[in-house]
Amino acid sequence: AAYDSTGWGGGPLEEAQERLRLARKRLERAQKNLNRAEKRELEADIRASEAAAKAQRLRNEARSAEDQAHHHRLQQVQHTNDASLAEQKERHNKDRASECLSGAQRAEEEARSYSKRASKAEAFAKAYDNDVRRFDEEARDADRKAQDAYERAARARAEGNSAAELLAANEAKFYDDAADLADKSKATFRSAAKTARDKASYFRDEAERATRRAEYLKDEAKRYLAEAIAAAKDASDFHEQARLAKGQKLEFKNLASRLRNEARDCDAETDRYDDEAARAAKNADDLAEEVDAAEDVLATEEEQWRAWGEDWRAGGQERRAWDEDWRAWGEDWRAGGQERRAWDEDWRAWGEDWRAGGEERRAGGEERRAGGQERRAGGEERRAGGQERRAGGQERRAGGERLPDYYATLGVEPGASNDEIRVAYRTAMRQHHPDKVQQAGGDEKAVEAAKVKTQQINAAWQVLSDERKRAEYDRLRQRSRGFG
Repeated sequence: AAYDSTGWGGGPLEEAQERLRLARKRLERAQKNLNRAEKRELEADIRASEAAAKAQRLRNEARSAEDQAHHHRLQQVQHTNDASLAEQKERHNKDRASECLSGAQRAEEEARSYSKRASKAEAFAKAYDNDVRRFDEEARDADRKAQDAYERAARARAEGNSAAELLAANEAKFYDDAADLADKSKATFRSAAKTARDKASYFRDEAERATRRAEYLKDEAKRYLAEAIAAAKDASDFHEQARLAKGQKLEFKNLASRLRNEARDCDAETDRYDDEAARAAKNADDLAEEVDAAEDVLATEEEQWRAWGEDWRAGGQERRAWDEDWRAWGEDWRAGGQERRAWDEDWRAWGEDWRAGGEERRAGGEERRAGGQERRAGGEERRAGGQERRAGGQERRAGGERLPDYYATLGVEPGASNDEIRVAYRTAMRQHHPDKVQQAGGDEKAVEAAKVKTQQINAAWQVLSDERKRAEYDRLRQRSRGFG
């Protein structure tokens, strides 16, 4: 029991204590809700960061898969080209083999022709040899008959028969002329036989050379056919390798597409978690306002409690005067009055402590209000971060703006040296300078186009002439190829 303004009673004190207790309970409940909201916001931020990291990892894997697909596409093109070259080599070797077989057939026909002509020449030589033997017999027969005629002429001269002698002498002369003619014919046919045998030997040699040439061409035809078979096998192997490379290219291309779809899903998940974090941040802000309102209610209750304490102290003065009137009741009652005064002193000391605690509570309220402002500022930062993450997700899904091809602008390869880039830059500027276009009779559109072209050339030169800028551009260019 405690005193009220009229005497003993518990109404105002208990009501104030109950209101203060309820205010503290609401403050604790609001603080717990705020902590849960901030925890949900933190968890949503962590999930969004994990989803964004996973999306980036999937994009990197997709770029790696696209690089593998590009590598296998180059292998497919290379194997296809090798197969085409092998097929060309096969056709070439087959054509050469056909030519060699045709040449071998022609050489065999020539060999048969030369053999026939050699046989014919040998037949002529044999006939001429027969004629030589025939004329040789005729010459010997004419010589024998001439010898007989000479013997008859000698007998006729010995007998003195001049007519018989003249007849025998003429006959001897006739057979001598016949023998000479037979010798001449024999020499002629012997020479003809030698010529025929020479021709036959020549034709035999030509036939042998034609036969050797036919054998050589047949061997060449076999070699070309073997090379054609090997080239056909190589072409088949290259086609198989090209087919495998095409399958691997499609496999990595599908893998890259699947990874990019998963990355887009992660982007959507990131956006969802960002939205969840934003909602949690808004809920945290609302709960922070609720905490501030609860702290204001608590401060109001504490003010009312301090005012009631002042009223209680004023009532204490009246009670002390009333206690003086009651001291006449006796020493026992005065002893009780001493105890009540001691209790009043304790109550005043508790009131002082309560006022000091009120100051601390007000300072705590100020700190809580400052913390609410910090939480609201943090909520704004979280919402801004969510917007940045959503913008980053949209940028990641869009794949970024396509970079200009500075190497193509200067007409050089990506691996060109600094000297090559410098020479290409000077050449391009001399070729596309607006003054040169105007001097060449170009119209205004051509001059404007030249100005745009020189701006592009200068932009390319500014990037490619600086090693650091060029390295950064190559990295972005590689990423742009990956997104493409």
